[in-house]
Amino acid sequence: MTIVRTNWLLTCLFAALGLTTACGQQRSALPLCSAKNFENMDVKEFAELIADPNVVILDVRKADEFAEGHIKGAVLIDQFQSDFVEQAKAKLPKDKTIAIYCRSGRRSANAAGKLADVGYKCVNLKGGILAWKESNMPVITSEKEMSGLIVRIAEIEVHPQYLWYERAKDRLKGCSPVHYERSL
Repeated sequence: MTIVRTNWLLTCLFAALGLTTACGQQRSALPLCSAKNFENMDVKEFAELIADPNVVILDVRKADEFAEGHIKGAVLIDQFQSDFVEQAKAKLPKDKTIAIYCRSGRRSANAAGKLADVGYKCVNLKGGILAWKESNMPVITSEKEMSGLIVRIAEIEVHPQYLWYERAKDRLKGCSPVHYERSL
């Protein structure tokens, strides 16, 4: 009985030691995400920075988020795209500072790390567009930026009777006016 308990205790001890060692090895195999190779700025500092014409503003959210409102002049590259870094290399100059933001600051911090790793000088907006809006900073939508040329589909309402009327009118071309009015 004592031998069984001793063996059981030793087995548990070695298992715990093995798990601890394995976890330690696994942690060291992961890339260092905590190595900060970019700067974080609050809204006021970020606003001052983007006033400089040598700064490129990068929004790393999804297109629908961008359309809901973004900082004027921002370039959109979705950070979740598998070719994010390649798109950035194609669109962003390396000789300018890249001011990056997202919704809350997490995606942009991740994107800033990726871009800094390939040679960009990056600055992340702490708190993202949420902090920007909370500070009453200007945000524009795609419709405003395009001077009203984009029509939001959700706002267009076509009444079903109008569609019926147009179809009926097309079918009755060439009919006498009396027949035409009665058919509608």
